[in-house]
Amino acid sequence: MSPIGEGWQAAALIIVAAALPTEIWRWLGLAIGWRINPRSEILLFVRAAATGIIAAFVAHAIFFPTGVLAKTPIALRIAALAGGLMAFTAFRGHVLIGVGAGVAVLLAGQVLFAG
Repeated sequence: MSPIGEGWQAAALIIVAAALPTEIWRWLGLAIGWRINPRSEILLFVRAAATGIIAAFVAHAIFFPTGVLAKTPIALRIAALAGGLMAFTAFRGHVLIGVGAGVAVLLAGQVLFAG
């Protein structure tokens, strides 16, 4: 028997333990977030830092991939990035459409070049 239990009780405990730390910050953000000016210097800095971190992650995934992504040609990874950026721009910054388009280009390239 596992120390955290078995069956649905263990799954429920893991979900609660994983969600609780993030939920605390969400509720705190909700409680104080309405007071923050969206054009304040600190919020502009936070937004810029977050954008930089995401850009670094994407560049790392393209130029230094690991796992299954490492088996794809770099040209295909760059094409997927370009397709995602074009869709993101065309749909006025809709992140889900941009990511979906990039994934679609990557998967289509994998299917086309698999043989």
